[in-house]
Amino acid sequence: MTRFTDEQYRCSACNALQDFRCYTEINVTSDPQLKDDVLRGRIFESTCSACGKVNFIPYPLLYIDEEKKLLFFLVQGAVKENPLEPLKEFLRGQGDEASLAILAKLDSFTVRVVESPNALSEKIQIFDHHRDDHILEMMKVLMRGEIARKAPDLKINAMYYTPDKARNADRFSIETDEGFGNAVDVYEDLYKGIETEVLPHLSEEETASVTVNEDWAFRAMGYTEKKEGEPKRS
Repeated sequence: MTRFTDEQYRCSACNALQDFRCYTEINVTSDPQLKDDVLRGRIFESTCSACGKVNFIPYPLLYIDEEKKLLFFLVQGAVKENPLEPLKEFLRGQGDEASLAILAKLDSFTVRVVESPNALSEKIQIFDHHRDDHILEMMKVLMRGEIARKAPDLKINAMYYTPDKARNADRFSIETDEGFGNAVDVYEDLYKGIETEVLPHLSEEETASVTVNEDWAFRAMGYTEKKEGEPKRS
């Protein structure tokens, strides 16, 4: 079931009061037309009718794909120590049969908790393209070191898996303070190497985590610091 509330906000440019549809839950099995809006971040944007400013309005969102058994929960800010609890509270709070049914069979879903709309879009694309997010996040850690050696002045805020249909290849888009504009290829040999040599040795706790991101990868790979440059092992 897709749910939303109609809210209001003030434009960041002209302070005009604007109406805004805020989705709390999007089920792309019942409403597939909304998937592209999630992927492109359009559900978090609103154009001011008074001055034309495009306002970005992030908010918590539950994304469900019942057909693929995917459940992604977007929360703003740092993820709590027990990231599943806010999700369970959300489902219990809905109180309807559909939400309680999902809560009861949560173990049958692939669950991820993410902290930004970009991360949500990335997770959707990862699973759509039958990739393993554990492997991709560990690749990002290794790629940071390579990028630091080749482009030491490039300060990376985040990297996102991005399928490139035009090139028939996958890439990591690089976000800096200036936005996006740089990218590196997803090296298939490295992907396969991590898949066969690293993934089987991860602990059950590590593979069961619902917060599979770069911070998770740094811990899983035994690094003590996350920096733009070379990571350090403990």
